[in-house]
Amino acid sequence: TMTEGFWRGVDRVEVLRLVSGAAAYFPASVVNAPSMRKNLVWVEHESLMVGGSKRMKEYVHPTRIRLSPPPFEISRSFVAGDEVDVFIDSEGFWVRGKVTANFGNSKYIVRVKGGDGTETEANRLNLRLHQWINGQWTSPNKEDPPLKKRKPCERAEKVFNKQWSSSSLYKEDPPLKKLKRCEIEEKVFSNGTMVEVRSDEQGYEGSWYTAKIISYLGENRYRVEYQTLTTEDLKELLKEEARGSDIRPNPPQSACDRYELKQPVDAWYNDGWWSGRVYKINSDYTRYVVYFETTDERFVFGYNDVRPCHV
Repeated sequence: TMTEGFWRGVDRVEVLRLVSGAAAYFPASVVNAPSMRKNLVWVEHESLMVGGSKRMKEYVHPTRIRLSPPPFEISRSFVAGDEVDVFIDSEGFWVRGKVTANFGNSKYIVRVKGGDGTETEANRLNLRLHQWINGQWTSPNKEDPPLKKRKPCERAEKVFNKQWSSSSLYKEDPPLKKLKRCEIEEKVFSNGTMVEVRSDEQGYEGSWYTAKIISYLGENRYRVEYQTLTTEDLKELLKEEARGSDIRPNPPQSACDRYELKQPVDAWYNDGWWSGRVYKINSDYTRYVVYFETTDERFVFGYNDVRPCHV
């Protein structure tokens, strides 16, 4: 099944979305390997655009992704009754259907499965035999075995040397303690302390996740338990080793009456706080477009999902 797949950066995939009640698959490429922390894959779409000129990127749950199929025969002809996938040029996705008529000159009528069962005209180059069976690609030649699933890739070793510092939101509060880069520090956080841990994975830079200190491991390293991230089987909270330089105390609970254009903020997204800047505001200051420089993306957030940036 799709939940058993593993992907690497630059793999070509198809992303499932529902369009008018039909299962539509959008061609995309994996930007980086799946995050072991958040069970999400960062993909770049081939046909979905942002602003009319830039390919859309998004975080997708693995259950919505399948590897692109093997090359299909573009010289193949189809007959009425063939189970096919048809590419809808105007929307940029593949959807399952059945050939109902052949006009000759490589033109076909296909009835889409799901939704309202609409019919669409397609040329031969936009058709392929439907080969996605029981969660895997099958070959039209019965003697060929199905495509093999990829084994999990080993997680790359983390490398992140940027140092975080914090200033208080209130002048009377003392600044949070800074950690010097590449220095062995004494224990700073006690067991049970609630903190935020920075992610250093590609595509997740600038995000912080709430965690609890479980134990101090020595040499400025801690064992932490995330409060919003779970293990792959979703049965328990994720535990992980983290460097002291990637940990900060939980910021004070605070909010502004409203946020202004270009103001640095943290926005709640994908189970963590992401640092960005206010890009647009609606008329009553209840919704904000926040720009994230690390991913060059903009998303809309409600007032309750934004807080002052703690940098």
